[in-house]
Amino acid sequence: MTRLIASLLSPLPLISLGAALALAAVAPAARADACGGVPTCRDLGPFTASVVRVNVTRQDRTTAYQGVRTTVRFTNVSRQPLVLGYRDHSSSVTDNNGLAYRWSSKAEGIGVVGRGSADAQFRLAPGESRDAAFEGVLQYSLRRQVAGNVFSHDITIVQLVPVSAVQVRELRDHVVSFSNLSAGNSLAAATPPARDAGPGPTHEPSLAPRSTMPPVAGRSGGDCPATGACQATGPLVANVVGVNVTRSGNVTAYQTVRATVRFTNASDEPLILAYRQGSGAVSDETGRPYRWGFKAYGIGVVERNGADPQFRLAPGESREAAFEATQQYDARGVHPGNVFTWDMTMVQLAVVGVGQVRTLHDYALGFSNLRGSAGGSSAEAAPDVARAVNQVADLLKGLKR
Repeated sequence: MTRLIASLLSPLPLISLGAALALAAVAPAARADACGGVPTCRDLGPFTASVVRVNVTRQDRTTAYQGVRTTVRFTNVSRQPLVLGYRDHSSSVTDNNGLAYRWSSKAEGIGVVGRGSADAQFRLAPGESRDAAFEGVLQYSLRRQVAGNVFSHDITIVQLVPVSAVQVRELRDHVVSFSNLSAGNSLAAATPPARDAGPGPTHEPSLAPRSTMPPVAGRSGGDCPATGACQATGPLVANVVGVNVTRSGNVTAYQTVRATVRFTNASDEPLILAYRQGSGAVSDETGRPYRWGFKAYGIGVVERNGADPQFRLAPGESREAAFEATQQYDARGVHPGNVFTWDMTMVQLAVVGVGQVRTLHDYALGFSNLRGSAGGSSAEAAPDVARAVNQVADLLKGLKR
């Protein structure tokens, strides 16, 4: 026992400087944070997720609704191709008053992974970035609850591995959590340099291209100026070139916003685009949503049972399409705004046969700080026109008498 105690109390043997350096060389070095300390960015190993915008909409009635839409930019910081998907129903939004946004939840611009199915369309080459949007809606009573203005948003992103042209396998889930989010534009982390993620586990198959469609090569001139009216993603550059605002009605009034967007094919391959039906989300600086009568003009629409491939762009070609949304409001108590945020999803299509079209990729587009113009005097003249029509109707009624 005495020997045992003496051995425990004896000093540890000294390690030579050369041995210490050898041990330091063997020990793995700590990996630098690819987000660079940006609080709205998460480093998830092979990719980063950065909040680029949070949009909050509110519709105040006895039963009120508040929606939170978080746009996230995913960047592949590895040296391997990457396929991501959104775990269906994993989006969870809460506010600083403890309310959960469970009434409606959806994702835009990224494939969904559900029971027995996985959409592998969200593919990132090394160093590439793409945006996706995630939305939660709160339904609450104005008489009993107060909605908050600071939010936490959690989502689960699935890393996928294609094993054939039509089959994919789930590799791992990544839980992405953001906190202290508020409405407005967030400072997203700059695109980090690609890092060597290693070859990965030996059982992982290499990424195969989806079907027989090769990746679209980029070309120069595909960048946007530093403005909320333009966004470049994948082979597509979208630039808002006009915003027209019109008003009509009396006590029950309507304000309609029409945005004209110029799409440019920034790739070296032909490009077919369409608008994803139901993906449009418009709001103004008062937080009120424009949910009535959303329409697309000059471009095909992707619906549940079909897709219209009419909008085709040659390499370098530009074409315009228009999108319209309306807000219905009570003119006695509501003053609609004139600065708009506009989100929508464009779909890249491929013609695979006579009368057959396949969707390739969704691209979530977000535009902010769009200022409307009256388009001449239409915003002011619309109430006058409605008033004149009513006067003519009254005159005809008098003649009938």
